[in-house]
Amino acid sequence: MYLNKTVVFVGSSFLNAIDDEYAEFVVAKDDFQFSSEEISKLEIGSQTNYIYAPMCLKGKCWVPVVINIEKRSLIILDYA
Repeated sequence: MYLNKTVVFVGSSFLNAIDDEYAEFVVAKDDFQFSSEEISKLEIGSQTNYIYAPMCLKGKCWVPVVINIEKRSLIILDYA
């Protein structure tokens, strides 16, 4: 994991962890704690604006994903 003031880079297991626990998170958002070590060790500071993560599509193609914390949006970058 790479961390600077505005950007955090994480591994592909970050998105897998969110996917695995999302259904539980939606039910209890206020009290929910992710059990994944990838998420628990993530250090998001008050100046962090973006999280960058790789995502594999259909087991064939890797694309970068940008999570914009300020705008609460997800951007999939496609260089094709």
